[in-house]
Amino acid sequence: MSEYVITASGPVEHILVLLKPYLRLKHDLCNLVLKIIKNKKNIKSKEDFITVCKLVDLTQEHNYSKRKTITTESVIDTLKTLE
Repeated sequence: MSEYVITASGPVEHILVLLKPYLRLKHDLCNLVLKIIKNKKNIKSKEDFITVCKLVDLTQEHNYSKRKTITTESVIDTLKTLE
């Protein structure tokens, strides 16, 4: 088994667009991540950021391996302390 790690959203978007027609099991996750990348490019307000955070939370439903510790709720709590 191999693991390929990409961290920048541009290359992730490029690879997902190329792989999307061949995906069978993670097609919904691919669409969700592409939506996150698109929305991330258009963040102009705190509300836009929270919307992207909620989409990121949805990715957890498609993955088994890692437990998220930073959720939309924790982001909202942190933002409140910064006001």
